[in-house]
Amino acid sequence: MPKIVKKTSGWRKRYNLYLAIIWTVIGIYNLFISDIKASGILYLFLGISYFAFHMYNQKKGRNRDYIKWDDQLLEVGSVGMKPLKYSLEEIQNITVTPNNFIIKSGAAAGTMVELKGFSSEDLDLLKSRFASEAAA
Repeated sequence: MPKIVKKTSGWRKRYNLYLAIIWTVIGIYNLFISDIKASGILYLFLGISYFAFHMYNQKKGRNRDYIKWDDQLLEVGSVGMKPLKYSLEEIQNITVTPNNFIIKSGAAAGTMVELKGFSSEDLDLLKSRFASEAAA
């Protein structure tokens, strides 16, 4: 199954971890230093939740933007999001422009992926598969 992966910045891959650190520091400050003890517990809970969400996304591989396909399925993944899966038989149109990869599937379904950040070799591979054909 060919897969192309977009180069993703460290900030974008780890923003939930950074939020976890910020909320945890605020929670510790409010719990131990400030007079507002009740909000400290809430902020600590938020920090732990963001950390758990970051680890869940790491485990599921949701920390990269990618496009992968085979003879029956096209999958588009984005940072922090559940991958979108399209059957090639259900796709009405695929358009590869210099800046975007557009999938039209159904009356009001589909997606558009910005191609900025993918390597030129990956873009050539994508164009060789989808540029000349409408859907399959």
